Amino acid sequence: MPILLEGARYARAERTLLAQSGRGRTRRADRLSRMQRCSNRNVQQFARLARNRGVSGGRTACPCVALGNEDSRGDGSRMKIFFSTLTYALTRTLGAVGAAREFSAQILAPNAQSLPVARAIARIRTLADVTVMHDLGSAHLGKARSRQYHSALESGAEIWVSCDDDGEATTDTFRALLSAVACDEPAICLVPMLMRPTVDLQNIEKQRVNIAWDGQLRRIDAGASYVRAKAGGFGLVAINRSALLRIAQANALLTYTDDDQIERNALFADQFTKTGGWLGEDLAFFSRVPSDVRVEALVTGVSYHAGLALDLHQAQLLPSL
Repeated sequence: MPILLEGARYARAERTLLAQSGRGRTRRADRLSRMQRCSNRNVQQFARLARNRGVSGGRTACPCVALGNEDSRGDGSRMKIFFSTLTYALTRTLGAVGAAREFSAQILAPNAQSLPVARAIARIRTLADVTVMHDLGSAHLGKARSRQYHSALESGAEIWVSCDDDGEATTDTFRALLSAVACDEPAICLVPMLMRPTVDLQNIEKQRVNIAWDGQLRRIDAGASYVRAKAGGFGLVAINRSALLRIAQANALLTYTDDDQIERNALFADQFTKTGGWLGEDLAFFSRVPSDVRVEALVTGVSYHAGLALDLHQAQLLPSL
């Protein structure tokens, strides 16, 4: 079951949670205000989690916690970000309830021992008002990403950011990522990441970047550089609302009925190619993106994947998809 950590409108609520989460309680007023956003069927789960870590409930059995931060536009308003991640390994180790509590604690006070994505959330929170969807570890990645897409679209957020639990980036990299898609034009921006090393028949380790480039032409905006891409892995990706709507519209007939009986777009369903190849969920998704959606990769900044750092300026010099 996904966990929703909902962005708060006031930084005071966040400070209260930060001060009290370690002692396993929140102020009664904070709990009641968030309970008003919960459906009746979720109150029982809310109460159970709140007693353990000061986390309150949200819709679709999703605990919520304040994640707002400073002004991100300079006009007194904050950009609204829907941030999703999946923590399969953590859930397998601690169980669903334990993973939910542990991850909530990590995103409130991340440190060197936290999951990389917890640190990523802390950084992006300095730039925007963030709602985090924590998937506890679906056995089917394509279905999990399709659910996240659906939830991002329903949230009304301006931008959906998807980040794997072993991925992160610097604050400046996140700033350039959000800037790339903070527009009315349908747009997707990928952050290149080093893929885990593979070993060929000669036992030679090869590192590749998870991007399929589309030429060398660069677009420069506010000091950041972007290169057109055909596709890429979903280690760290940002998609604006215009693109979410356009892609869903173009694939309106590609639907499935989920376990909760809700019909969703199967945008991340694996796909066979005409030549007999097999596209995994991320590349299959990009095969369904209409041509009028701008797809770029950020080549300014630093990304981290599974402990591997990548200077994005060097991303095009390495083997790729």
